[in-house]
Order: sequence, then structure tokens, then C-alpha cells
Amino acid sequence: NYFDGKLRADDDVESYQPMATFIYMPIDGGPSNMLITFRGSVTANDWCKNSDAAPIISRLWHEELSNVKVHAGWDGAVWNRYAQTVLGYDLEKGKPKASELLEAFEVEKILFAGHSLGGALAQIASLAATVKLPQLLGKCKMVPEVRTFVFAAPMPFYFDEKKLSEKEKDVLANYGNSSYNLVFDMDVVPRIPGHHKWIASSIDDFRKMGKKRIPFIVPSWIIKKYITPFMNKIAEGAVENLRTFEKYKHVSKLLVFNFNSANSIDEFTSFKVQIYSPEDFANLPYPFGPGENDSSFKPLLGLPAHSCLPEILARNSFPVLRLSLSSSFVGGTGEVCKLLTEMKEDKKSPEAQRYAIEHLNALAANDADSGAHIAHAGGIPQILEAMKIHEDSRELQEHACMTFSHLAANSTDNQVAIAKAGGIPQIIEAVKKHETSEKVLKHAWMALCNLAANNDDNKVAIVEAGGIQQICEIMKNHKMSEEVQKHGCKMLCDLTGLGNKVLEATNNHEKSKVVQEEVW
Repeated sequence: NYFDGKLRADDDVESYQPMATFIYMPIDGGPSNMLITFRGSVTANDWCKNSDAAPIISRLWHEELSNVKVHAGWDGAVWNRYAQTVLGYDLEKGKPKASELLEAFEVEKILFAGHSLGGALAQIASLAATVKLPQLLGKCKMVPEVRTFVFAAPMPFYFDEKKLSEKEKDVLANYGNSSYNLVFDMDVVPRIPGHHKWIASSIDDFRKMGKKRIPFIVPSWIIKKYITPFMNKIAEGAVENLRTFEKYKHVSKLLVFNFNSANSIDEFTSFKVQIYSPEDFANLPYPFGPGENDSSFKPLLGLPAHSCLPEILARNSFPVLRLSLSSSFVGGTGEVCKLLTEMKEDKKSPEAQRYAIEHLNALAANDADSGAHIAHAGGIPQILEAMKIHEDSRELQEHACMTFSHLAANSTDNQVAIAKAGGIPQIIEAVKKHETSEKVLKHAWMALCNLAANNDDNKVAIVEAGGIQQICEIMKNHKMSEEVQKHGCKMLCDLTGLGNKVLEATNNHEKSKVVQEEVW
């Protein structure tokens, strides 16, 4: 019912409406929802913003997230709108600030959305809202829940994980759990600015493809003199020139769809969707290696699919997409049983097992009831079986441990069920097999921590399975890893109870130099 974002009559910069805000109010009263959307690149001004890719400390969160930099051009665009619509600078007379609207309409949830450039702006704006809303609405009873869903968005955030504080890591982790970026696997835009190797591979692919296709429509002397040297220069310099931006990263989950190796328009309507973490998406190789791409059809889908992605899905395929992404958006016994059935039917495929476990993990993380459904439907022994069969799959072990961590959290029944099914020794075995993977160690130890929480039987089982000895050995081998040391210390404290005893000793003898020195 409320709409904002119309261009001012005297706006001398924008020629197209840059953003819009809608507020949806239930007919029978109660809390409202707000939708804030940003459009993609249309004007010359937009392309100027896109080209200003230097990472800067954001004006939107420089105090709270000083180590999380942002694309300069996009940050400036968001700051301009933020300063106007949220802080109230240069607003037309009588128009309320967005922060005032949140309180006036009792907004319960805010969804940020956008496509391409708009997706980058939406991600920046939503992270700013996540950080700033508690301050702006400090006197209100309710701070709205912030979520993000963008299409084909590039990477706006620039940071080094090793330099992030614990608070910054927590903020980004929480933000990532409520943010999604839907992308096409051949689209280069979600790969910029940070994935320089993938970009270089795509450029090289187009260069080779051009040699085969262009001669039919362009004279050979033009190809030889102009096109070939130009494409060669771009391909050769891409990796080195783009390496500067390799610390640009995604934070949202990536919903990646592809057209099942489509080679013609007849196969265009068949596609599948998979969910990837930002790290796993970054590790995905360019879909075609040398000599693999005999058809120009799929690579050429990149630009059209990027431009038309939201409309294609909204008009034609969103019901199918919703089913494909059921583990992220739909709960219930039916979805759990569907995933477990797929696991039973394709036990030998590590990719199929990992895919199903990853989706079960998403369900367990977002919905406590789904965690109960997974346990009641026999999901625990199935996941353990997959861990045994595919013990060499690092990603599968990681997602399996993550799933057990979520299932065991705040559920005594699941703690007992996982231990009874042999989950504790299997998790410890995963740690032994993948000792060099910090992600497996982190999620395995988090799972063991949740299994041991307020459960003495499970603590004993972990100790009897060699858990303490293993933790100490791994901490010794990873002395310089902050993540390993942090989670290792927590595990030892939880299992032995020494953490509370040490704290009690320091408090009782805070003036004793001998006690304090021995403790530290």
C-alpha cells in the first residue's frame, strides 16, 4: 500500500527509477512486511558505478565492520539512497523517512531484492540494515527481520577472512544464513570482480569459439588483423589484471541452476538447481575444459539468461524452481522423505548424497520441526551410511557433520538418537580422515560439542572413542590455525569441565599471583 522510490522532478542524475519500496499490510491488521528493490544497470551513470571497483571502507558500517570493505561505486549508490530515505537528508517536504515507516506500519520483515547491479546494491543495503537497524530503532519494541533474495548479483564485499574479528565473522555468518543469490552457471556477472580464473577461462572459451564461428560472417583478413589479436590480448591479461580483486567474495548462499548440458533450444526448459556456500561456489570450475565445448549454444546463453533471469523464472519456471529448492524454503515430512528416498536410490553417487545431505542440513538449520522430521524418518542412520561409503568426500563429511550439529542442538532426543546410531565414532573418524580440512574439523567439533551438551553419557562416549587424544593431537598439528585452536579449546572445556573449574579458581584467588600465573 505504501510506495516510494519515484524520481524527483528535479533529479539531475538519474533518468530511470533506481529503487522502490513497498509495504504490504494484512487486511485484518497486525504486522506488515516491507519489500525494497533495486534495478540493474540501465544508464551511463550505472556503468560509471560498476567501473569504480576499488575496495573501500563503507560509510554504512565503518564502525561495526571495519574489516569488511565494499565496492566503491556500489557503496556510493547505496549511501546516497540510504542517506536520503533512511536518514532523511534531502527528502521532499512531507515525505517520511524509511525508519519512521518501519515503526508506523509495524513492519515485521524486510526483504531486499534486486537484479545484477541491483542485486549488489540490495546486498549492501541489507547488510547495512542488519547492522544499523538495532541502533535506528533502539526505542522500538521490535526490530524487523532482514532477508535478501537477489538475482545474478555480483560480489560487493571485499575482505580477508584471517583479519576478521569474531564479531565480524558472526555478523557475516548470520547474514549469509538469510541471504540467497540465484545465478545461472554460465553467467559471468556473479563471478565478478573476484573469480579471476573462471573469468579468464570463459574469455578463452569465447576466443576459441570465435575462431570456429566468426569466419562464416566476417572476412578472414579482419579476423586475422583485428579480432584475433584483440581476443588474445584479453585472454592473456585477464588473470593478471583481475587478480587485484580476488578478495571480493560472496556472502549469500548461491542457488546455481544449469540447463543440464543443453546443446539446443529444445533442451532449454530442462534445468536443475543446487545450493552452494560462497566457498564452494568459488571452487566450481568453468563448466567447459579444453576441447569439451563443441557447441556455442550454452555459452551464448550467458548474457540472455543474465538479462532475463527474474522474468523467466517468475513467468515460467518458479513453481519448478521452488520444488528444486524445497530444502531451503519448504519444510515438512514430505520434503524430508523425498530427500531420503533420493539418497536410498543413489547410494553410490557422492555428489547425489552430498546434495541431499546439504539440503537436509538447510532444513535442520532453519526449522526445528524439520530436524525432528529427519530423525523420525530415519535420516540419521542414512547420513551415517553415506559418511561410511563416501569417507573420502570432504564436502559430504563437512555437510554431514554440520547436519548432526544442527540436529543435536537443543534436542535431547536427537542427541540420544545420533549416539545410539553410532554417530560419535563416525564423526571422529571423519576428523581423522580429513584432518587437514579446517571446515571438517570445525563442523565435526561443533557437532560433538552439541552432542555433549548436558549429556554425560555422550561425553563419556566421546572420551572412550579417543576424542580428547585426537583433539590434542590436531591442535598440536595446527598451532597457527585460529579456528582449530578456538574450537579445540571449547571441546576440551566442554568434555572435561575444566573451563568452569579454571574460571572458578581465578575468581576465588584473583589476588593470588601464584594461582593467576599457573592458570595463564
